[in-house]
Amino acid sequence: MSTAAEYGAALGTSSGEAAGFPEKRKRAEKVARQLEQEIIDRGWPVGEVLGSETDLINRLGVSRGVLRESIRLLEHHDVATMRQGPGGGLVVRAPNPAAVAYGAALALRYLGATTRDLFEARSALELKCVELAANRIDEEGVAELRAICAAERRLETGEGGLGGTHSLHRAIVRASGNPAFIVFLDVLTSLTTQAIVAGSASPEIAAQVRAAHDKIAEAVIARDGALARHRMQTHLEAMNAWLESQNR
Repeated sequence: MSTAAEYGAALGTSSGEAAGFPEKRKRAEKVARQLEQEIIDRGWPVGEVLGSETDLINRLGVSRGVLRESIRLLEHHDVATMRQGPGGGLVVRAPNPAAVAYGAALALRYLGATTRDLFEARSALELKCVELAANRIDEEGVAELRAICAAERRLETGEGGLGGTHSLHRAIVRASGNPAFIVFLDVLTSLTTQAIVAGSASPEIAAQVRAAHDKIAEAVIARDGALARHRMQTHLEAMNAWLESQNR
């Protein structure tokens, strides 16, 4: 039996259909890219229906099989999903950063990246972000930083270790106003967070982290980029030393 026939048998299709699979896949990828570009051109309208299956088949001039393969690709990348029933159709979704983190984690493991490598990359980006945040933060960002610091101070000293302490870092990244940093640092933060054993930090370490966060937030709110960078660097170096001590 030929390779195409074997593949077709596995899918429950004929050898002729299997032979045409690469062409169908290529066509589906092209249609998926076309739909992605349409979503981008329309400003990524999350929740909007692009059309029913029948509408899309007629508009795009493709077979039902090609369209469904295209939709599977879009769903895999969290771009859109097909909703069934009345008023259903292809619905635009907001991409899930967790999916990006998972793919990045696989690639980094393949490349042999260590926790130290991840933290080094994260630190380089965070130092730039905190400078940008000090220059660009608005009143909404200021209120968010103050609320996060207040919430951290309300945590009891021995409760939860370092749980929840990444909220301030993510808020600073958002305040930087750079979408690329938001995505990349969310991935790196997720990966480095996995290296922290829940509840493994002593109450003293947790208190030091929260005090450092207060000082970083104060500098950002004061729009002092140099001071914010210095305080962030000191904090990250201390956290890196602590992480390395946990992995010994």
